[in-house]
Amino acid sequence: MEAEFRVIYDKAKNFTMTSQERMYALYQAVKYVPKPRCRVILWNAECGRAAGSMLMAYTLLELKSRQEIYLYDTFTRMPKPTVKDRR
Repeated sequence: MEAEFRVIYDKAKNFTMTSQERMYALYQAVKYVPKPRCRVILWNAECGRAAGSMLMAYTLLELKSRQEIYLYDTFTRMPKPTVKDRR
C-alpha cells in the first residue's frame, strides 16, 4: 500500500470498522474518477461515521481533483424510488 494511502487512512481509521484492505480498495477505485467535466456521483452508503466518505474526499484532494462529492444520510431507510428516479 502506497505511503499516500497510509496518510489518508490514518486520518479516517478511527471513524470506521471497515478493514484497511477494503478502505484501500475504495482508495484505488476513487483514483479512477474521470476528469472534472464528467458527471460522476461518488456514492458511499455506510453505517457509522462516514470514514469512507472522508477517504474519498481526501483522495480527491490528493489528486487535486475538482470533482464534486454529494453525500447524504437517510437516518432511517431509503425512500422508495419515484418516477423521477427511474430514467
